[in-house]
Amino acid sequence: MKRHIQVPGVRKWAGEDFIDLQKEPLNVIDSFFEKYGNCVIKGCEVSVANNGMYNVSPGYVALSGIDQDGNNTFKVVPFSGKNEVTLPLYL
Repeated sequence: MKRHIQVPGVRKWAGEDFIDLQKEPLNVIDSFFEKYGNCVIKGCEVSVANNGMYNVSPGYVALSGIDQDGNNTFKVVPFSGKNEVTLPLYL
């Protein structure tokens, strides 16, 4: 992360610094839940729908995978929910 230094005069834009700072709490959250592996953190309740289908409510999940560069990654992400699906449901 870069250190932003402001000198008297015209205010410099520090947009990249704000984006870097936003990543820090997300990294902490990802690191905290990584020790539990793939899991549902909150929500994702399953209820019966029509015709033997199921509804899954929105929630938060922790998932491991491989990023676009081929590196192992672990992220806590929101799940928007899904209606009328069969089980098992793979995220």
